[in-house]
Amino acid sequence: MEQTELSTEHVQSAAGRRAVALLSLVFAADVLFYGQPVGVSLALFAAMIGVALSWVTGHRNTVSMAVLVLACLPVIEDCNPLSVAILTLGVVIFALRAHFGPALSWSHLPLFIARFAMTALPRTALDVPDALRLVRRNMPQRPTQLRRNWSMPIALGICFAILLTLANPVLQAQVERLLTINLAPGNASRHLAFCLAIAAAVWPFLARPRENLTSAMAPIDPGRLGINETSVSHALILFNALFAIQTILDLTYLWAGITLPDGMTPATYAQRGAYPLLATALLAGAFTLISRPFAKGGLRSLLLAWTLQNVLLVISALYRLDLYVEAFGLTYLRIAAGIWMVLVAIGLALTAWQILRLHSNGWLLWRCGLLGLGTIYACAFVNFAHVIATVNLQRPYYDTSYLCSLGPNAAAAIRAYERQHATICWRLDTGAEGWRDWGFRTARVMRFLEVTP
Repeated sequence: MEQTELSTEHVQSAAGRRAVALLSLVFAADVLFYGQPVGVSLALFAAMIGVALSWVTGHRNTVSMAVLVLACLPVIEDCNPLSVAILTLGVVIFALRAHFGPALSWSHLPLFIARFAMTALPRTALDVPDALRLVRRNMPQRPTQLRRNWSMPIALGICFAILLTLANPVLQAQVERLLTINLAPGNASRHLAFCLAIAAAVWPFLARPRENLTSAMAPIDPGRLGINETSVSHALILFNALFAIQTILDLTYLWAGITLPDGMTPATYAQRGAYPLLATALLAGAFTLISRPFAKGGLRSLLLAWTLQNVLLVISALYRLDLYVEAFGLTYLRIAAGIWMVLVAIGLALTAWQILRLHSNGWLLWRCGLLGLGTIYACAFVNFAHVIATVNLQRPYYDTSYLCSLGPNAAAAIRAYERQHATICWRLDTGAEGWRDWGFRTARVMRFLEVTP
């Protein structure tokens, strides 16, 4: 009986801590983000989430904290979609390790991250009714004297205070100055919506997992997905034949230089094939990973042949992309495609080695995962806008509007070009509005422009 009471008190204490942490984070987000540009403020908010999780769960792990710090560095360098994605991933990893503790091994993290991504959005909607029921269950059945005597006056008093403040411009100005918020009806509703959105986004990180570690790691039966030795053998025969057609066409038109059909230029042929071939290789790699346990004997040779065909496919896609960049210049998407093609080619080469050496899928996943995450993390510190501007400005023809839209990170390359040629961008936004959107890369660009006329 005493153990049950202690367990109930522990759950209620944890729930109270989560509520306090949620309100504190919503207040911090309001100060950092509402009506403000974002930058280093995102890293500061992620650190606050880490502190809140440590307080709620009692998790004190040096490795998890190091992961969170490493995830914050790219945003401090420069705030962009890639650095924000790395930061989000770091916070998710910290949250999962905080809730499940050391029992959650690093090898199982990809599965738990995928589960978190699928359940994060509906989590708040599912937990709100439970929270209301918990509050209702813990409320005393009979109204206390405090509730009976003060609930109505306080509720109506708040309503009257808000209405009177909105009706009196002088009073409203003083309250706005005191609270640093705009109480106009339209802005108040937007402010409330912002706070609710922040609460909904933060709550999945603080919420206690609905499933235990054992049930979350339950394996999926491949047979339920129609994957067995017979289906894998049929698929490999069919896929090898299909890929052989593409390989022959690439050898004919791309590598041998045979004249293309009328109306099709080499640039068009390259453009049409670069991105679809990358998607095809990624899908093929996933199938190779799934079918690997069933590939024995002759099927192992078929799987190896198909993997090598995929390597040739990615090399052809890289060559197509190089032709396309030579014809039309460099862009963010073409850089990303090139990086992913190199990663996929290395991943497929590792897959072929895995098949030859009979390594497990875990061996392959670890190496491909570390390779991918390491590359993405390194890319967060590369000024691709500067690279694009430098490469495109060396071409005889370049897209001026695209160059000028690259933002402040391309300013140094553009101004260096303009010192020897005509001005191409009359106005370049190179500054941060305040400390919230400060970035180390932006600061370096601003310093370069200050010392370079």
